[in-house]
Order: sequence, then C-alpha cells, then structure tokens
Amino acid sequence: MRSIEGSVPLVGPNAPFEGVTYQPLTEGVTFGTLRFVAASDLENTALGPDVIVVTDDVPNDIPLVGGLVTEAFQTPLAHVNVLSQNRGTPNAGLKHAREALAASFDRLVRLEVSPAGLLVDDADPEEARAFIESRRPAGPRVAARLDTSLRGVQPLSGHGLASLPAIGAKAAQLAELGAARVPYCGGRSLIETPATPFAVPLVHSLEHLEQSGARALLDDLETQADFVADPIARARGLAAVRDLIESAPVEPVLLAEVEAAVRERFGAERVRFRSSSNTEDLPGFNGAGLYTSVSAELGDDSRRVDDALRAVWASLYNARAYDERTYSHIDERSVAMGVLVHPAFRGERANGVAVSRNVLDPTRGDIYYLNAQAGEASVTNPAPGVATEQLNYRWGREPPIVYQSESSLLGALAGAPSQVLASDEVFDLVCALRTVHEVFQPLLDPMGEDAWFGMEVEFKFLGPERRLLIKQARPHSFGTPTPYGDCREL
Repeated sequence: MRSIEGSVPLVGPNAPFEGVTYQPLTEGVTFGTLRFVAASDLENTALGPDVIVVTDDVPNDIPLVGGLVTEAFQTPLAHVNVLSQNRGTPNAGLKHAREALAASFDRLVRLEVSPAGLLVDDADPEEARAFIESRRPAGPRVAARLDTSLRGVQPLSGHGLASLPAIGAKAAQLAELGAARVPYCGGRSLIETPATPFAVPLVHSLEHLEQSGARALLDDLETQADFVADPIARARGLAAVRDLIESAPVEPVLLAEVEAAVRERFGAERVRFRSSSNTEDLPGFNGAGLYTSVSAELGDDSRRVDDALRAVWASLYNARAYDERTYSHIDERSVAMGVLVHPAFRGERANGVAVSRNVLDPTRGDIYYLNAQAGEASVTNPAPGVATEQLNYRWGREPPIVYQSESSLLGALAGAPSQVLASDEVFDLVCALRTVHEVFQPLLDPMGEDAWFGMEVEFKFLGPERRLLIKQARPHSFGTPTPYGDCREL
C-alpha cells in the first residue's frame, strides 16, 4: 500500500502551491492498471476506462481513462478536471508522482483520491473486474434532443433555452442570457453579451454528413470489431470521417446566407465560429473541450467561412468526443452540431471563468470561485509553468476576496498591477454572475432538486475602459453531491 498525505491547495500570494505536494481535485475510487504516459504521448497511446494514467504535465485533452494523476498542478476548471468530474473518475495532482508511484506502475491497483491523501494499493482482480463492469453502460442508449425543422441563419433574438434541440447548447444559452437583459448590481447596468450573434442550426450538419459520405463511412466503421475495441483503430477511422466532412463543399445556398449574415453584422471583422452541439453543457454531460471552435474573416483565404463551418461540424467526430458520448451511452444517431457565430474579441485586457459556487467546497453557495488571467492567455489550459489568478468571493464576509494563487504573468511585467482583476472588477463580475444564476436556476432546476446548482460563465474585460462582457453561461457540473449528513446540506 502506498499512501501520500496532502492538503487542499490553498496557498499564499505569489507562491501558488508552495510547499504542497498533493492536490485532490475529483475525489473517488477507481480500479485499473497504473501506467505512466508522457503528456506528449497521450494522443497516440491506447488507453481506456481500465487504465489509470500518471502523466508529467496537465494535458489539454485526456482520452477516456479510469483515473488521472498529474505531476503539474491543475486549476479546478482545467478541462481535464471538468472531464473527470463529468465521468466520475478520480483526478489529482501529485508532485514527483513518477518516483512516488513507480513501484505500482503496470500493476492492477485500487486508487483513491480524497482530501486526506492519495491511496494506491494492489487490487484484487475479481473486485477490479466487477468495478469496471459496473461502469459500463447498460440498457437503451440515451437520445439527445434533436429538432431538424429549423433551417437557415437564425438571429439569437427570439430564441432561448427551448431552442437547444434546434440550435445547440451554446447558442441556446447565449440566446437566453441575451434575452434576459436584466440589470445587476442594484440596477447599475445590464449584462453585456456578444453583439448581434447568430446560429446555424443542427440540421445542416446532418445534411452535410450525408452529402459528404461521412455518414455511410461511420455506419460501416461501427460494424467493424477493431473500430469498437481498439482506440487507435477508432481514432484512425474517425479521422477519415472528419476528412470527408472537411473536404466536401458546403451547400451553396447555405454558404451564401452565412456569408451574407457575417458581412451584414460584422463586415470584414474577424468572427468566431463556435461549436454548439446538442450534446454539451447538459446535466450529466458537460462536454468541456470536446469540440472545436475556429475564427473566420471575409476576404482572408486562410480564414474562410466554409472552412470554419466544416471544421466545427467535423469536430463532432473528434476521437475523444466520440469516446465520451459512447461512455455516456448516448445514441450517435441523435447527435448533431450547430454553429454559434459572434465577434472575435481581440485586445482583451483580462479573461477567465467564474462559478456561482465554491468549486473547492461546493456546499458553499455563498462563496463564488473566479479564475482569471491577463490578456488572452488561457485559464483552463495554461502553458506549462504559468499560474493563473484564483480567488473566492465571500458574500457578506470580511475580507470578501481571498486569493488561492496569483498570476505569474503579471510578475513578469514591469509596472503591472498586482492582480489581474481589481477589487471593483471582482465585485462587478460576481454581481453579474449572481444575476446569471438567478435567471437560469428556475429554468434548469425548477424544483430545486440540485443541491449544488451553480452557473459557470466565461468573461472578458475589454478595451482600455475594461468593460465587462459575459461571453457564455452554462450550468456547472459538480458530479454527484456527497451526503455530508450535517448542516452543510442546507
């Protein structure tokens, strides 16, 4: 038995995770073969739900695995942690994991992640087999909601969450947020969202799938034993499916309509074509990082509108996206990809993600979690060695702002402020986030059945005036609530 004790990674200013060797992120127990795989090799390594991966960095993506231990520490909203929460698979950070766990590599183990520590022990084969079998989906596949009656460019005005089966989750959620137009912070201002967005409905991805021959190829692949059983063979087959989607011409009438909508709304400015499938941001299936979003710009042959449409449509068949849907027992015949189009935001002063509940202790709905970074640098997948600003805002308590870590990028800039977000910007953001929570909770959890309901927003502070824009709002999944049996449940 190998046990590594640790603590929750709350640390002082300018020294993220100093002195902490262990970081529990997604708690739980799993069984499988413990293997070390370098982060650079993950994409080309055959893995699966019966493999527990130890890796040297925080990968942008992680294939379906039984558990994850990274030598580099993660942020709670890192894509790999969101995926682990969605899958219900344990995930932790552990410095020097290769040395600490070397004796257990390539052995069948039981791994447990808890706030008290990381526990690795040799597993009984029968107990491991029963656990792995219990995780395999059973019964009829779950059909995603799909409405193919809506066609052509759809301005988001007039749509809302009810339009999700036709325009996909991202577009429907942004439409609902834009339609609310409610004041926040005592009526000081309205929540700003991307200007004049529009959606390309799901039906067009299905028609392109048929016309390109990709549907026929996928149907054939799914009858082949190696495609079903071998992740490397499956990845090759899905790459061929994506190639067909990306090489087939977009239906001319649709392309002309989309280009005209871009020209009318945004002129020659760069825009973002974002994935908006009917299988993302859903209860029990977050879909974080599964699909692809790209930029387009009229008059720029390297950023053509038709290429952007095809790239987003094709990303429905990214290998990890397909595997995640299979793991969640989703009927592939019901999935489709919409496209959300809005301005690209360049010159942003800060960006980040915020959640209307404490991700480090989700029993606390009176504490909000914010993860911010200077400029356009990613908060969910920071570059190696780059720390983001992480803080909690505590309603009605002093001090209201408590930092977990500070941005390492600011420390490298002479004359830079000490924090990414000024205290008044933090207050502005949490006021807007509280309003988002109040708008969406009656729609997504009308009976109040989700004890840990929380909303997650992507935000930006734009221009020299640093005005707040909410780019996206979606429900945040905390997995299955833990029955604490005390007042924390109230």
